[in-house]
Amino acid sequence: MTDKKRSLIIGDTHGHTDRLEALLKQEGIIDDCPDSGVVRRNFDVETVQLGDLGHYGADTQANDRSIWTHVPTWIDVILWGNHDRCVIDGRHFFMGYQKPFPETVEAINRASKSGQLRLAHAAHGFLLTHAGLHASYAHNKAPHGDALAIASWLNALDGADSQDEDFLAIRDAISTSRGGRSNYGGTLWRDASESLYKPVRQVFGHSSKEKVRTYQTGKTGNSFCVDIGNQFNGRLAAMWLPEETVVEVKLENDQATRDAENAARKRAKIMGDDPFFAPDGPWRQLVV
Repeated sequence: MTDKKRSLIIGDTHGHTDRLEALLKQEGIIDDCPDSGVVRRNFDVETVQLGDLGHYGADTQANDRSIWTHVPTWIDVILWGNHDRCVIDGRHFFMGYQKPFPETVEAINRASKSGQLRLAHAAHGFLLTHAGLHASYAHNKAPHGDALAIASWLNALDGADSQDEDFLAIRDAISTSRGGRSNYGGTLWRDASESLYKPVRQVFGHSSKEKVRTYQTGKTGNSFCVDIGNQFNGRLAAMWLPEETVVEVKLENDQATRDAENAARKRAKIMGDDPFFAPDGPWRQLVV
């Protein structure tokens, strides 16, 4: 934790390198270099990305490889998201997942081994995870100290591939609202509608909405969800700490958005041309 530095906490990117590059340029962290392309210029701040750096879908393999090629030199800390975790752990499989290119897998493993890619981080008294720490954490046999103590415990057990039942529930649980069987989600899957652990303030992503949301967590102060992007809206948000200032970019036509739109049109055309999906086609027999 580097609380002497300001920290920029960046939401889910899902392979949209153009959006992340625009945001980091806007905030004066990276810039164009005639000889080396886009490079980090400002090392006086800490940059943290909240996970789901890539998307890992059938139509996003090239974008995922691109973002993992560039971002490790731009960002200080990358957190595991459920999409990233699916690459190494089938328990986090999501609909539409496609195994990424080998170069992407190598980059993920390299970042994990170096410690740049981790489960949790602490900055300016805030606990940072991909989806947020659920209120049920209070009942687990785990540290209940400050954000740094909790983040250190989570990272230590994750790095050791711990099979501790409390830890696995805190990390891997998937609630019924997200298609799982648990009553609540872990730090990779918790939905923003589920209760937060209140003794520490938190910043997280995972649950995309139209704007950055504020959650009142009692005497400790507010927590925040900074995920506002999706495949088509061109948006990416971040929060500066300790100021709690929200910044955002919106690209009208970034490359990943164009790719997603073209893929969606292609799928729609295939379905439209396939007699299986005709109004009276065989698909109707599958509907219960």
